[in-house]
Amino acid sequence: MKIVDDLLKRPTFASVFSTACILLLILLVIYQTLFVDLGGGASFGIALEIIGIFILGFIIGVDRILLTVITNRIWLSIIEAVLIIGYLTNYYITHNNSFSIG
Repeated sequence: MKIVDDLLKRPTFASVFSTACILLLILLVIYQTLFVDLGGGASFGIALEIIGIFILGFIIGVDRILLTVITNRIWLSIIEAVLIIGYLTNYYITHNNSFSIG
């Protein structure tokens, strides 16, 4: 409960972004488990989504550590937003103007 309380009291851009993505990935895993035939590539997709959940959890952990080092969370949110938006823009431009994996 301390972690959830800390996320609610001191949110940053990365923690809000990662939490939203984790919730969407969990809903997607539940949907695929219940309604999609798990033969072939679907089980690989679920494995990738679970790995994504772990990576986003790691990002939240690093964000909490950075929040103890950088006490001004507004500046930390600005730095995180620039890094995340910059990475997504670079990925979009270098992958034929698309976010698709395949």
